[in-house]
Amino acid sequence: SNDTVHRWITRNKMPSTKFGRCWKFKKAQVDAWAENGGADYLGSGAAFVTSTKTDAGAIDHKVLSDVAHSVKIPVVAIGGINKDNISQLEGLGLDGVAVVSAIFAADDISSAVIDLKAKAEKVAESSVK
Repeated sequence: SNDTVHRWITRNKMPSTKFGRCWKFKKAQVDAWAENGGADYLGSGAAFVTSTKTDAGAIDHKVLSDVAHSVKIPVVAIGGINKDNISQLEGLGLDGVAVVSAIFAADDISSAVIDLKAKAEKVAESSVK
């Protein structure tokens, strides 16, 4: 679940993180609410159509970029991200990505993790805020 992903990020990637908030949003102003409410990072998505949450439609990547540039806290894209589309998130100002199905549905999980990690690092390295 998304909750599991966010807890993993909190414990393993951001050890000093207090908590994160994630929700479906319509306006970038909601993200400022999360920051002002004390969230340490923001999960935004779905970045692409996803089978994990069938009720979550993909948001425009310009909106993801607007969100990333409107807050000072890290923004992590989530939803439908896989090895074939992750590069589309480069240059949007994102601090990272969260993937679930792209790993657990892979025939070779170890190779999938290595490949996705390298591609996720490119997304984060391309972040300009």
